Amino acid sequence: MEEGGLKMKRLKKYILILIMSLITIFMLIGCDNVKISSSTDINIDGTTSTTLRLYYDDNINKLVENNLLSYVIEEVNKTSQDNMEFGEITKSKDGELNVEEVIVTTTNKVKINNLSAMSNEYVNVETNKDKALFLDTYKITISFKKNLVNEISNAINSNINSYIGTSLASLIGKNVANIVGEIPIDLVITMPVEIIESNAPEIINKKTIDYSYTISELNQNNNIMLSFKVPNVINISIAVILAIILIIVAIVYFKNRKKM
Repeated sequence: MEEGGLKMKRLKKYILILIMSLITIFMLIGCDNVKISSSTDINIDGTTSTTLRLYYDDNINKLVENNLLSYVIEEVNKTSQDNMEFGEITKSKDGELNVEEVIVTTTNKVKINNLSAMSNEYVNVETNKDKALFLDTYKITISFKKNLVNEISNAINSNINSYIGTSLASLIGKNVANIVGEIPIDLVITMPVEIIESNAPEIINKKTIDYSYTISELNQNNNIMLSFKVPNVINISIAVILAIILIIVAIVYFKNRKKM
């Protein structure tokens, strides 16, 4: 459980590194053609596969030479000791935007009952379970403990100030939090079972939901909630065993009845 929580904390740290790197470049050159999207597939055993995409225009590309994800992954790999694997980075164009894409997989199996251990200083993960005879209903709520736009903008200002002795806002003449908050983030989640309830603004299919945010909306007023049913394996196993016993009894009964 502790390993799963530590892995998630590191993952969130890496995502923040990625976002802050992109945002810093974005603000320094004053362009607005940038967005981040992710699509996460959660497997039945608790492992995950996430497709992460970055979109940015040619002004940013002049600074990063279409290698922004490579820079971020290099930093991640310096400190990553957990079961996280990065696939090959693919590069393409979407209209006038440059696109970098990578698949990130986690091999550490996390049980539903252990999800709450993934809570950290930024997010709280709450798990509610409603037990039934054959299908247990789970409700997972991920809520934000802090206003992430302030956390990110403060971190950027702090890093810039430590290097050049002044804030980024004074350099660009703009409010950092306002600029950070405008960046769109798209989060797609696919479950291995049917989602019976969620607060997602878009339902793609029975197992997939889509959350579209700007960074300013990642705050205490918003959360991600989804509910689903999973088989109660123990009860189902008992039921199957009882059914087999009843079938055996019936076979024996009718066999002996015929003999009589």
